[in-house]
Amino acid sequence: MKIHLLTGLALCGAAMAPQPAMAQETDVASSGEVRARGTNRALDPDLVRCQRRPVPGSLRREVRICLTNRQWDQVFRAGNDDVQDLMRRSRLYAAPGT
Repeated sequence: MKIHLLTGLALCGAAMAPQPAMAQETDVASSGEVRARGTNRALDPDLVRCQRRPVPGSLRREVRICLTNRQWDQVFRAGNDDVQDLMRRSRLYAAPGT
């Protein structure tokens, strides 16, 4: 049962990986604009942040994913909701005595 749960969590995490942004929208703020406004970069919802993520199955290849802070928040919330749902369902169907 534990192997199935770990496999499910791994598959859920791979499915929830954010898709790379093909083109940046024109209404997002650049870091220079954020500094000019005097707002905190970490809290600005329109600031674009990029992260490098490893490609599954590759030892060296990475993909660069650029999203706004608002989009990153949505991605992480969706991932957390999916994992909580998976854990809730696994408790419902767990074998007796485990």
